[in-house]
Amino acid sequence: MANITIKIEGLDALRGALKRYPTIATKHLQKAINDGVAVIHNLSARQKGIVPVKTGNLSNTFKMKPATLNQLRGSVWPTAKYAKFVNDGTRPHTITAKGKGLSDGKRFFGKSVKHPGFKGRKYMEKLAKTATPKIQDKFNKATENIVEEIAKQAK
Repeated sequence: MANITIKIEGLDALRGALKRYPTIATKHLQKAINDGVAVIHNLSARQKGIVPVKTGNLSNTFKMKPATLNQLRGSVWPTAKYAKFVNDGTRPHTITAKGKGLSDGKRFFGKSVKHPGFKGRKYMEKLAKTATPKIQDKFNKATENIVEEIAKQAK
C-alpha cells in the first residue's frame, strides 16, 4: 500500500494561532464581561424603572467590579443596607424600639409593632432578565472576534 502525504498550506500558522488562543480569547471575553457589567449597571439607574425608587438612594448605590485578565468575572451589586430586604423581602416580624418608642414624626406607635412582612421586589432578577439578551449579543460578538483574530494570525 502506498504512503501518501498531503501538505496543508498554513497549518503551521494555524497551530501557532491556536497556541495563542487562551490569550486571544481572554482579552475578548474580558471585554464582553465588562460590557455586560456596564449593561446591568446602566439598567440599575433610577430612570430605567427596574430598581424600585422611593428616594433614589438604592439605584444610586450600585457598584460594579470589572473583569480582569486574571479573573474573568464581573459583578454588579447595590451597597444600600436595605437592598437585600427590598429584593428578597422579609418574613413577618416584630420591630421593637430601642429608645422611647416608635414614631413616624406624626404618630406614636408604642414600644413595638408587628410588621406583616414584605414579598420583595426581585429587582436583581429583573435586571438579569432584561440584560441577558444584550449581554448574549456581547458574547456572540466576542466569539466572532476570537475566530476572526485566530484566522488572521493563521494566515
